[in-house]
Amino acid sequence: MEILTPNDSEDPDGSIKFDTKKNHDSDSNWVTAYTAGWDELGAGSFLGEWSRSEPWPFPIATPLSPDFNNIPRTLLWRYEVNLNTKEVIRTVTPGCENLCIDHPHVNPLFEGKRQCRFVYASLSNEMKTSGPPLGYCRVDLVTGDVAKWWAGNKTFCEELVIVPKSGRWVGGDLDEAMGNALGGNNTDDAYADEKEEECWLVGMLAEHGSGEKEGGVSCLAIFDGADLARGPVAKIKLKHRVPHGLHGAFVPGMRK
Repeated sequence: MEILTPNDSEDPDGSIKFDTKKNHDSDSNWVTAYTAGWDELGAGSFLGEWSRSEPWPFPIATPLSPDFNNIPRTLLWRYEVNLNTKEVIRTVTPGCENLCIDHPHVNPLFEGKRQCRFVYASLSNEMKTSGPPLGYCRVDLVTGDVAKWWAGNKTFCEELVIVPKSGRWVGGDLDEAMGNALGGNNTDDAYADEKEEECWLVGMLAEHGSGEKEGGVSCLAIFDGADLARGPVAKIKLKHRVPHGLHGAFVPGMRK
C-alpha cells in the first residue's frame, strides 16, 4: 500500500502523521511516502556552502547567479515506514536516480490516496548535479518511467500547479465528490470515475532567448497531464516580466 504526500506535514511536536484508517491496509504495517529533499546537509549558509554536487564544466554566468557548484541536488525520495517497529527505509524513487528535481506535486483529487500513481515536478537535469529548473517531468510510481519536457535554451521554469480537468476541487466540488465524508460514504470509491492523468499542469516560464526583449519575457504555460512530453498546449505571454518565485495556487473562478 502506498500513500503519497508531496511535502512532509508535521504536528507542532515535530511528528509526521499518517491517516492509517483510510490509507493503510489492516494486514500491513507499512506505509510509503514521497518527498523532495537533499541527501545530506553540511554546515554553512542556506544555498551556498554545502558542496555536495559535481561541478559544472563552465564558469558561473554572473556574480548574481547562484553557485550551483556548492548546492546539493534535490532528489525525489521514497520513504517506507513501519508503523509498529518505527523502521524507516529511504531510497531514491525508481527512475529518478540521475535526476535533479524539485517541487513535486500530484493531482489534488488523488493526494493521500493509495490509487495515486503520478508525480509531477520541476526538472533541472539528468546529470546528478544541481541546477536551475529547465523543464518538467512526470514520474510513474508503478513502472518507474519518467516523461520529460525541456523548455529550451535560456528558459527557466517555475513550480507547477495541477488543476483537475473535471472541475472538482478541494473545498468545493470535492466535498460533494467525497460524499461529504461525514455521511459515511466510502471515500476510496469517490473517484471511481476520475482518471488521475486527466489534469492541466500550469506553470510560469521565464524566456531569456536571443529573440526576446531585454530582461526576458514571462509566460503562463499549460500542459496536458496525460502527455507532458508533448509540451505546452497553450502559452499566454505576459506584458511584463514576472520575477522568479516559488509556489502557486489555483482558485476556481466564479462565472457571471
